[in-house]
Amino acid sequence: MTKWCCWHTISKENIERFVPSKAGVYYLRVAVNGKPKIIQRFWRKDNRGTLYYGESGDLWQRLTNCWRGLNNPKKNSAHAAANYYNQYYRRKGIKWFERGQIEFSFIICKNKKAAQKKEKNERIWHYKYFLDLPPLNTV
Repeated sequence: MTKWCCWHTISKENIERFVPSKAGVYYLRVAVNGKPKIIQRFWRKDNRGTLYYGESGDLWQRLTNCWRGLNNPKKNSAHAAANYYNQYYRRKGIKWFERGQIEFSFIICKNKKAAQKKEKNERIWHYKYFLDLPPLNTV
């Protein structure tokens, strides 16, 4: 495994420029002007603005599907978190972020199995620290 990459606004251009077609874990957050938005969790505030942890055997494809889903709320996406946000929160009028406020980071893993283990560990840490999961991981 390598280190987590720096944060990028989720966009087609940034995905094509920075994300490889390799196995890994990705992390979505809400940020305003590059600063994470504080989200109240069950136990304490999340100063990192965490929305979602995910893993994939192909990070480029997975983040592309996420970007498409978040930007086209009327169509079903191949990304469950984007669908959940669009179908549940938007319908109820709950809006956590504006377009351009979602950022992603990722870490490359040796293979899909290693990515699954890393993502599971990230979720476990998050749950132990906040006593809940990121909002889009509740799908």
